[in-house]
Amino acid sequence: MATLPLPTGVAQILGTWRQRTRERRELALLDARSLHDLGLNAGSVQFEINKPFWRS
Repeated sequence: MATLPLPTGVAQILGTWRQRTRERRELALLDARSLHDLGLNAGSVQFEINKPFWRS
């Protein structure tokens, strides 16, 4: 069974959603020292990682 290609816009949106999910997962794994080195605090990280993948 052949699959149909997705329209470009849909493929870009899906790619963006996958990237956000991956980045938020990686952000959640950082320790306090790494967050400090990046200039981030735990509250802002929690806010970011709890966003649904469709929200930027």
